[in-house]
Amino acid sequence: MKFSILMPVYNAGVLLERSIGSVLNQSCGDFELLCCDDCSTDGSLNRLRDYAANDPRIRVISNSVNRGRVITRNALIKEFDGEYCVWLDQDDELHPDFLLTAEKYIDQGAWDMVHFQFVNRYADGRENLEAWHFTEYRGKKLLEHFARHGYFLWQMWSRAIKKEVMKKSLAPEINPQITDDVYFTMLMSHHATSFCSPRIAEPMYIYYADIGGYGGAHISLER
Repeated sequence: MKFSILMPVYNAGVLLERSIGSVLNQSCGDFELLCCDDCSTDGSLNRLRDYAANDPRIRVISNSVNRGRVITRNALIKEFDGEYCVWLDQDDELHPDFLLTAEKYIDQGAWDMVHFQFVNRYADGRENLEAWHFTEYRGKKLLEHFARHGYFLWQMWSRAIKKEVMKKSLAPEINPQITDDVYFTMLMSHHATSFCSPRIAEPMYIYYADIGGYGGAHISLER
């Protein structure tokens, strides 16, 4: 299996139709979609199980109590099987060729991480393309390289990450004083030794800026 698409879920409701639909519409079918429900109260878990019952590529795990974003992401990291993983927020979309395009660059360079430009989409119809010049890096101290060049891409999504890098990036289960995206991206950048950010014709990820993603509570992590 080439890709695992990882999606933390909390009270996503009907938004799952959009996000999961964008996965099922991928032009590359060599994937699993692994979802972890963080004790939703709106029936999201049942929706996920219905999807899984109809497509063997979808797997669902769940927390018995609401544990927050960090623990939920850790649960997904521990469980996924693909050679590379792709994070997808519950309210966002992947371009239909996301996996196919990621596979192309991975096959060309065996990168630890491949990051694509994305588009911010707003409820009033506005769109803002997040684009940048092509860059690539090989060697240790990737995080230091980002710091020196002012090129730290904080979001976990819109990228494919090699399994060995992601598995090393389990986060200490604390309540960080930064967003969980930044928290995990710093860990990934610490363990990765190669990075590619190609500038291509279309954004590969659609981020719905007005909605907000997984809204699990930041709670005590005492067991």
